[in-house]
Amino acid sequence: MSQRKRLLAAKPDSVVNPKPFNDRIGIFYPLANGSDLFKSTYTTVDQVISNLKILFNTSKGERPFHPTFGSSLHDMLFEQITSEEDFQDKIRSSVQDAIEEWLPYLAITKLEVTIGNNYIDGIEDNDHAVTINLQLNIVGTNIYIPIRFFINETGNLRVVQLTGSDLHG
Repeated sequence: MSQRKRLLAAKPDSVVNPKPFNDRIGIFYPLANGSDLFKSTYTTVDQVISNLKILFNTSKGERPFHPTFGSSLHDMLFEQITSEEDFQDKIRSSVQDAIEEWLPYLAITKLEVTIGNNYIDGIEDNDHAVTINLQLNIVGTNIYIPIRFFINETGNLRVVQLTGSDLHG
């Protein structure tokens, strides 16, 4: 028996016969630590959420050769706010522009921006947090994805897919 056949025989079947690549849609974000650094996504919804995390965690001008990729959310968080309504309009506009330009396969069906956070624990200064409720439709399908973004006082962004009781809260 050749050395290659012995090595293959010693490996578990899942390593010798991994899932076909056509079952994988993309790469899960954020990247994991350890041996499973590039964890795959297997559903369209999981990939949409990963794409949103990448898009909104990237500031415009951050990616070489793609200066318009990303959003202006991080920059806006540290601007002086003269009016809550103007600030909410700027955030809405930034979210809409980023999705329209970089994720054209998504249509926004609902977009609400609120100052403050009544939805999640772990944010120390709720008065200075921003919550974005977003419902997206994958164009050409009947798939609707309700999502909530939380941006805390230090600019950290968290994206959560809403399910069950979260949809009305």
